[in-house]
Amino acid sequence: LDYLKGIFILLMVLFHLAPVYENYRVLQTAVYTFHMAAFLIISGYLANIEKDVPNFCRGMLRLAIPYVVFQILYLIADAMAKEEPITIQLFNPEWIMWYLLVSLMYYLLIPMLPEKGSKWMLPLIGIMTVIALVVGFTNSVGYYMSLSRFFVFFPFFLMGYYYQPLLGKRVEKRKIKTILILAGALLFISGVAYIILKPVDMGSLYCATTYKSTNSIIWDRLIHMITGAGFIMMAIHLIPNIRIPVVSTIGQNTLPIFLLHGFVLNWLGKNNIFHFSMPINLALTCIFAIAMMALFGNKLMGKLFKILF
Repeated sequence: LDYLKGIFILLMVLFHLAPVYENYRVLQTAVYTFHMAAFLIISGYLANIEKDVPNFCRGMLRLAIPYVVFQILYLIADAMAKEEPITIQLFNPEWIMWYLLVSLMYYLLIPMLPEKGSKWMLPLIGIMTVIALVVGFTNSVGYYMSLSRFFVFFPFFLMGYYYQPLLGKRVEKRKIKTILILAGALLFISGVAYIILKPVDMGSLYCATTYKSTNSIIWDRLIHMITGAGFIMMAIHLIPNIRIPVVSTIGQNTLPIFLLHGFVLNWLGKNNIFHFSMPINLALTCIFAIAMMALFGNKLMGKLFKILF
């Protein structure tokens, strides 16, 4: 999991950098079909709720405090960059902050979910998938409280949460693992081809608004969700269960990278760093991405964030 998290966070940072947006739509499309869904599956897999109230509250605060702190910091940074008055609010997450808010809401729902091993596991995932598709028709579910993303990504969180009882030791069999890898690869490649060839509006891959606002249809979101699930199913069972020192360390410290890299991106955008030729811009993209991994994803920064949050 640390290895996967390290790869996913690097991809997220790379594709948040400006030059990639403009010139590598195919790669961007492929990454946006799975990168946040993958983190939510991992979050679901790692989610454990302590039944006693003090531990439950501590778990909630580990998500709530960084959300409030960095929501305010990002609002201040954005206002300063735009030279606008600072307005503080907590219910419309600023940019990447939606992930922490959605994760917090999932955490609060865990005590109400069916037990692991319950007959309701698969029906619940199916029901929430249907809801994820239906909410795209209503204007009342959008950016506020990240409700659109809450519903769209909830099935992925549930897949991770119920992974052990659904698959568990079954995947230790080579034949089953091979089938999952091949099936996942087929779903992922087919889905990306559909999204690119149609072509689907990139805004629809953010899952933040209605179908109408992104010129998409319910079928597009369904393909998007299946594509993401296919890639994750392939990646989880394809990656060898070994520790790769640098990547594993980064994977253990994704929170500081996630929370801090946005300030670097704001600075890069404000100072128009990527104004050179494409080869130089790409080189700068890689340099800044690697620098952020090293600066924010080291053990010292990880320990600091564990102390703070």
